[in-house]
Amino acid sequence: ISVNLLYFRSEVSLCVGTHLIPHPNKALTGGEDAFFVSSYSGGVIAVADGVSGWAKENVDPALFPREFLANASDLVGNDDEVNNDPQILLRKAHASTSATGSATVIVAMMERNGKLKIANVGDCGLKV
Repeated sequence: ISVNLLYFRSEVSLCVGTHLIPHPNKALTGGEDAFFVSSYSGGVIAVADGVSGWAKENVDPALFPREFLANASDLVGNDDEVNNDPQILLRKAHASTSATGSATVIVAMMERNGKLKIANVGDCGLKV
């Protein structure tokens, strides 16, 4: 997944472009990754990289990251506790996910004052 983050001063917000390119062997199923982008506050972006090893257990590795980030997306803007803390967003989204599987995940939240808050699980990274 390729994500470009740009921001401008005055009222700071993320300007996000995304492009999801699944591995050629996974193209027919759309891959195992998921992401969401929200314009809430200064912007929120999250990326979840599904763990392909679940396929050996007859589990679709795409189900967990998709459900996890759908839950996270539903929480943004609707739960005051998560709106200022990406760690709480990850915890609550995980708690409401019932799919079997796992993912590495990163969430970036930009506040209007220019403060960028990031939380991640696993080997996801973010360049600013």
